[in-house]
Order: sequence, then structure tokens, then C-alpha cells
Amino acid sequence: MHFSSLASFALLALTQLSSAAVLDSRGAVGASVSGDVCACISGSLTVGSTNCGSISTSDGLCTCVSLLADVVASTTLAPVKTALMFAAKADVVASLTALIHAADSKKTCLLPGNSSPACTKDDLCGFTCKTGYSKSGASCVKSVGVSVGAAVDAGVSAGLGAVSAGLGAVAGVAAGLGADVCGCISGELTVKGKSCGSISASDGLCTCVSILADVVASSALSPIKTALSIGASADVVASLSAMISDSETKKTCSHPANSSPSCTKSDVCGFSCKSGFKLSALLCVAEDLVSSVKHIL
Repeated sequence: MHFSSLASFALLALTQLSSAAVLDSRGAVGASVSGDVCACISGSLTVGSTNCGSISTSDGLCTCVSLLADVVASTTLAPVKTALMFAAKADVVASLTALIHAADSKKTCLLPGNSSPACTKDDLCGFTCKTGYSKSGASCVKSVGVSVGAAVDAGVSAGLGAVSAGLGAVAGVAAGLGADVCGCISGELTVKGKSCGSISASDGLCTCVSILADVVASSALSPIKTALSIGASADVVASLSAMISDSETKKTCSHPANSSPSCTKSDVCGFSCKSGFKLSALLCVAEDLVSSVKHIL
């Protein structure tokens, strides 16, 4: 329980911090999204009036307009090298730009801030995030790295006392479990040696010893009313207690503190939590404590 709570708290701290980072970074990304035109180039490369050779699909030259200057400077493709022999770099870039715009595969791509195009045949609008940023969906968010661990450690330290207090309170509730004997009563009710009438199964008198005094005071059953005309409430309670103990449905039940038995035929050991308390697992925990623990975890 202690480890699970601590782990849950740490996970929540991590999630909240990461979410904040994503939201902040996406705001910045949204303001710096840039458009680019990308495609896989194929066809004859002509610079000025000079045909410099053909770029084929098998050459795999998939790129974006924004990268063409770097592509021209670094490529080993023969047509591009030939073009550089006849024209300036800017002219070759212009010719390749025209080939991108003429390509059947051309796509206009929206690339997030802090990214670089990574155009491929399978993903023309692909991108990679720059150093210090990580991909999150269609955005590049600032990596939180060590700061997350530090924040989690700080959060755990700050929240540990509250978690421990909450668990201690729950343990106190568990320690308050009380035993009761419950069952569905049927048969002849006798008080001071006198028969007061029969309680049948159809009367549905399922109850517990701990609440018999209240049952006797409020019951409308004729045998109980008759019994009260013969003996005191304590005498009737004693007789009904004996009937519970003799019942085939008798069960010894453990009811948590701050609860009231709600014995029924289908749930002899049933209970309900008192006002101001809420069922949590098999315990009745103060509602404000449940809210606090949920907030922490």
C-alpha cells in the first residue's frame, strides 16, 4: 500500500510536469510552425539550357525546398555534380526546386518549430527534432530530462507526510473493525415463557444483535409488539438474540468503524457508512480524507 501510493504520487508528478511542458512548448510551436514543400525528385535536371543528366526514382532523392542548399552541397549524385560544373549553386537549387514542384508526389508540409525535415518516400512530411527537444505527436517539445526526476523527488518528499498521515488514518479505521452476529429470524418468539406469536421468513426480519434494541423499538411486527406487552425491551432483545444465534443463516460479521449493519437475506453481513463517511474498499473513511488522499495520489 505504501509503495503503491508513493509510486502513484511520483507518476502523477511526472505526468503533470510533462503535461505542462507539452502545453507550453506546443504554444510556442504553434506560433513557429513553418510551411515547406517536399517531394521525391525524378526527371531530367536542366540548369539554364544544359541537361545535366537524369535523376531516377531509384536514386531516392526525397527532400524539401528548405533543405536543397544543403543537399546540393553534400550530394554525390552525378547529375547534381554535373550541374555545379556549369552553374552556381543557387541556379542548381532553383532547378531542383522546380523539379519538386513538378513532382507527382509533392506535398505542402507543416513542420513544427525546433525541427528539421526528414523527408522519405514513405513519409514526405517527416521531421526530426533538434537537440534538446523530443517528438510529441506533431510537435517538438523541450526535453525535461533530469528536471523531471528532481521535481518528482521534491514532490514525493513534500507529499510523503500527507500520504503517511492518510494511510495512518485508514489503518486506524481498520483497527476499529467490530464483530457482530447477524441472521434472518424465523420461528416462535417467546418472552418470559410466553409465546408472543411466530415470525415467518416472509416477514423478512434480517438483522444483527448490535441493532436489536432499535429494531424492537421501531418494528411493526405483531409478535414483537405482543412481546413488549409481556416483558421489557431488554427481555425481547434477549429472546431475539437467541433466535439469531439459532438461525441457519447466522453469520459472525466484521463491520468497520463508522458503519451501521444493513443485514439482508442476500447480504447478511452488509453494512452502510454513516453520514460523513464514504465506502473505500471494505472501510468507511471520512469523506474529506478520501478527497485528500485522491488529490495526493
